[in-house]
Amino acid sequence: MEHAVGLHCSHPYKFVSRSLRSNAPSARVSLVYFNINYPFYGDDNTHEYDRHQFNHDIGNTATLNAKLLIPAIPANAEVGLASRISVGPNTLVLPMIDFTGRPPINRIRNICDGLSAEHIGGGSKYRIYDSGNSYHAYFDTLMTEGRASVYLSALRSYDEVDQKWVAHSLRGKFGAVLRWTCRTGAKGFIREVREK
Repeated sequence: MEHAVGLHCSHPYKFVSRSLRSNAPSARVSLVYFNINYPFYGDDNTHEYDRHQFNHDIGNTATLNAKLLIPAIPANAEVGLASRISVGPNTLVLPMIDFTGRPPINRIRNICDGLSAEHIGGGSKYRIYDSGNSYHAYFDTLMTEGRASVYLSALRSYDEVDQKWVAHSLRGKFGAVLRWTCRTGAKGFIREVREK
C-alpha cells in the first residue's frame, strides 16, 4: 500500500519552507527519488540516487503533495530533499544531518548547538525529526557551497552522525539528501522530535 507524505504540522516541509521563505523567497528546492531496492550507498560511498530530480517552488504545498505522489515516481521509490537550493543564478546549501539511529536527544541538541555556533552562525534555529529509522536535523540558515563543505567535513568528528551519509553528501551531485516520504511503508512517518 502506498502512503502519502502527510504534510502534518510536524513534517520537516513546514520548517524548511518557512525558513526559506524568510531567507530566500525565490528559492527552488530539488526533490530526488531513489529506489529502495538498491543500497542507499555503494561500497565506495559514491552511489548516486536512482537518479531523478524535479524542482519545486517551496511556497506551494499543494503542488508538492501532488509531485510526491505523481505516477512517474515508482511505487518502490522514496522522495528526499536535496540540500542544494537554487536562489536565482546561485546555489546555496541548507545544512542538515542524518544521525546513526536515535542517540539521546540531549546529545543531539549539544551537537546541533555546537555546529550552529562554530560553522553555521550563532542564533540559527534547527529542528530534529524522527524518520522512522534515525533522527534527522535541519537548520534554518543557507550557506555557500564552500562553507557547506567545511560544515560537512566537521560532521566526521561525531560518532553519532552517519558517516556514509556524510561521505556521499560530499561527493554526490545533489549534496546531502534526507528522505521526506513514506511511500513504501518500509519506515515510519517523519515526525518532529519534541521533548516531553
